[in-house]
Amino acid sequence: MNVYKEIQYDLHSGVIFPIGYIPSGKSWTGFQSIYDGYGYFLILRENNKNKSKQLHTWLKPGTDIKLEKILGEGDNFQAKAGEEGQTSFTLEAENSYSLYKYKIVQ
Repeated sequence: MNVYKEIQYDLHSGVIFPIGYIPSGKSWTGFQSIYDGYGYFLILRENNKNKSKQLHTWLKPGTDIKLEKILGEGDNFQAKAGEEGQTSFTLEAENSYSLYKYKIVQ
């Protein structure tokens, strides 16, 4: 909770949009908080067998990002948004989550 308290103002000050799929109890879903040059992803893997999933985000196609895990599961990584802004995320366990801070790499 202390880590969340440290970032909550920054996280909630961005423009927040849903990403991924409609929550169904068996999907990959989440939210993206957008700023100028950085933001946050809250990624939720519900009860399903897929350890990785490409989620449609609000990133422009071809955007390079560096992701730092703030809370939950997963690792830090770098990615490039696909043709429709999609980005791949990995969570090993069913019913798990990760909160990432991302920075756009220029």
